[in-house]
Amino acid sequence: MDYIFQKKRNVVFNIALWFLYYIVLLFIFSQGKTPINIDYIYTFGFLVFAAIPMLFNIYFLVPRLLQKGKYVWFSVTFIVIIIVFWQCYTDLFERLLNATFKDYYFISYQTNLQAITKFVLLLIVSMLLKIFENWLYFNALQQKLLQAENQRIQIQLTHLRSQINPHFLFNSLNVIYALAIEKKEETPEAIVQLSDVLRYIIYDADADRIKLKEEIVLLKNYLAFQKFRTHGLEDITFDITIEDEDFEIYPMLLLPLVENAFKHGMEKKVAKPFIKISLAQEGTRCHFQIVNHNNNTQQKTKAVYSGVGLENIQHNLEIVYPKRHQFHIKETAETFTVSLQIHQKETKK
Repeated sequence: MDYIFQKKRNVVFNIALWFLYYIVLLFIFSQGKTPINIDYIYTFGFLVFAAIPMLFNIYFLVPRLLQKGKYVWFSVTFIVIIIVFWQCYTDLFERLLNATFKDYYFISYQTNLQAITKFVLLLIVSMLLKIFENWLYFNALQQKLLQAENQRIQIQLTHLRSQINPHFLFNSLNVIYALAIEKKEETPEAIVQLSDVLRYIIYDADADRIKLKEEIVLLKNYLAFQKFRTHGLEDITFDITIEDEDFEIYPMLLLPLVENAFKHGMEKKVAKPFIKISLAQEGTRCHFQIVNHNNNTQQKTKAVYSGVGLENIQHNLEIVYPKRHQFHIKETAETFTVSLQIHQKETKK
């Protein structure tokens, strides 16, 4: 389809271009007077005579040499075309017209120098129009490619979100189930907390960007919900230092990190589990860090922490924050730390 479109585009361009040339030259050769038959024939003959070098220029020299930066070769070939045309015009043009149209007697409308000047102008104008036409075409093509890429990214993000949401919901339902089995009094309150989290995921997470204060509310609701499962006895802190509550970030970016910390840092066999979360925002930078107890060996950690949450975080960051983020995982014998820094502007590496 692109090939057919390109062919149609070239046909339309040439029809319009040659028609324009004919009208302008006809006006020049008839000296602004009403054209007569011999004017139409002479103008047509001149354009036919100039057609081959002009087409060679716009469809070979321009794309193969000029637009590829081969300026020396283009200049040399351009000059050769002018010299060849000059020679052919001087020796053949009027002879061919008189031999073809024997009923007319052609008297030169112009000197050889004037004819070459017009020919050079035709070459330059046709070249500039072709470059401009190519620019319009490739600019439109680039816009289509950008639109297609944006659609592809949106589809990919939707797919990643669809992976996060069922993952989170599955873990949350397990918490509600455990509370219900034990007939805890906190079960209704836990359901309310979960509904607040789910309301955010369903209605707010579809936006391209959300305000940082909304993400903070989500994390606080999630932490409150998780304390029902952990009975509120563990060391859980959430330090917030933000300069601008309206700072915008990609939705559902931080929750999977907190979810993984609870999943793998709050196991029953851990003597003193803890989770320390810090969120700092200043200027165009936002830094999020979460530290939890490391209850895994190095080999086990690699397997456990390569789950849906962290993988989606990495994929999302590559899409929505290209060259504008740093994502690091640090492990010691006692702690497991995930650090995320995002920027509104591109960072230099």
